[in-house]
Amino acid sequence: MSGVNDYLRWDGWRLDDPAWQGIRYVDIDYNVPGFFAVITAHLARPADSIPPESIVVTGGRRITDLTFELDLLSGASQFTLSFPQRGDHSNYYVELTNGGANPLHPHFRRAAFNFYVRCETGDCRPEELSATQAPELPPSVDLAQKDFKGFMRMLSDWVRVRNPFWADLSPASTERMLLELLSHQADLLSCFQDRTANEAFLDTARERYSMRQHGQLLGYKLFDGQAATTLVGFDVINPGFVPENLEVSANRTASEAPLIFYVTRRTAVHPNNNSEALRPAAWPGAVSAAVAPGATKLLLWGQTAQLSAGMQVVFVQGAKYQVVTLRAVRRLDLPGWVALPTDAPHTGDQPVLELEWNEPLAAAYQPWANNPPFRLWGNLAHARHGQARRAFMQTPAQLRQGDVILQLNRRNHLVTPMQRATGPAVPLLRALQAPESPVLFDEFGQPLFALLVEGEQWFPVEHLGASQSYDTHYIPSTDENGRLWLQFGDGTRGREVPFDVDANESVPQLEMRYRSGDPLAGNCSRDTLTVVVAPPQGSTEADALAGIGGNSVRHQCHAGQGR
Repeated sequence: MSGVNDYLRWDGWRLDDPAWQGIRYVDIDYNVPGFFAVITAHLARPADSIPPESIVVTGGRRITDLTFELDLLSGASQFTLSFPQRGDHSNYYVELTNGGANPLHPHFRRAAFNFYVRCETGDCRPEELSATQAPELPPSVDLAQKDFKGFMRMLSDWVRVRNPFWADLSPASTERMLLELLSHQADLLSCFQDRTANEAFLDTARERYSMRQHGQLLGYKLFDGQAATTLVGFDVINPGFVPENLEVSANRTASEAPLIFYVTRRTAVHPNNNSEALRPAAWPGAVSAAVAPGATKLLLWGQTAQLSAGMQVVFVQGAKYQVVTLRAVRRLDLPGWVALPTDAPHTGDQPVLELEWNEPLAAAYQPWANNPPFRLWGNLAHARHGQARRAFMQTPAQLRQGDVILQLNRRNHLVTPMQRATGPAVPLLRALQAPESPVLFDEFGQPLFALLVEGEQWFPVEHLGASQSYDTHYIPSTDENGRLWLQFGDGTRGREVPFDVDANESVPQLEMRYRSGDPLAGNCSRDTLTVVVAPPQGSTEADALAGIGGNSVRHQCHAGQGR
């Protein structure tokens, strides 16, 4: 039964929950002696504490004061209404105003019935039997043909019937060649039709682009991988900042591929946070003392370290290391503590720094063991795998080493003409492929990619459905080969990019800035990144690096998550 409500009418309401009371459907019986009609209403649950006055009959146009006899038994799953008279031709409703011991479903509180059988002609007798029309002959073209052989057989039969002059269909005849060409094209079109139909469904789609679109419709985002991230520690001479995008790399030979990470955000550093400056406070004679597993506190000798809550430090000893986040840093004056276990005890108060962190240590560390030595690193910067690259549509005024000039061909871009209301069609750049692969992605699923068109930055979006004609939006997506493609708007959904290869003035000044590299190569071991890549002379990165004297760098933890 369809749910009936004063505000909504919908065929999708359900009465499956056992907690609800309501009318599932009604039956009408005209063969009960003494009554014109008997209506039987079937309930969703047995009637329990339903008062008789809560069952009413509404509706009707001319006759609205119908009387009836109610037969309602407690515990029964139905009740009957016996009408000694009939109503008019309009619809009436059996309605419950109270569900008794169960809540009344708002969309199944009433059900419609009619006292008269409705027929289109007013006569409900069955129509006389008439002769059925003979079915049409099947078409001469078999629409189920899908392959080359089937098309050849169909076309050969067709030309023999339609054109008797094409009698020669031997393998060397011109007629046979023409039929084979037609069958070949028909086979390709049939394949394209099947592929298009398959890509429209999630179970049969094979293209990565189709899977991405299906995922977006379902609220999911296709995972394109993630560049490896890590922490690198700096030993500096002067306080200052490690500049953003500063690159660090591994020592390599000329035949090895470069392994480059870059600092993701500007990070403050201080010489008092160098690994040599952060020394644990010792107790006299306790040479073999250790920081126990599960520890969350440590005393540093002196109060010169420039550490604060929220910063990260790394415990390193041999193959063991652990990154912890400081929860509190307290400056204390405590008696007895010394700089080295071999020093004499101090009877007076000595300045120490108490570090408290969130993550309990997983292993023990011995600060005064010589083999292997213990280090505590404080000048930590977040780094991500990826080598900076630039690509240009046209040769710029200043070309750096490693820059790429896009070489357009039929496989790496798509230009389509767009017809305007007035004037000729305008060729627009609709898709463009990045010159190198793979382009790395960050932890949020966004490519490490920036696009500038005529010097203006464009922004990536998931789709152009909400983009206006003036929005500088593009869609980045990867294909089956891992190459990044950029999809542009048409001037209605997203700003257009005019592109005419034959007219140089219509080719845009387009620049790509991205990070590339092998995603799995970024999963390197600790102490791999030990070289600071010198920034270009005169750049802000070079000035910042010269200010701190930070040429000493050490890769402090395993670089992982590259996939």
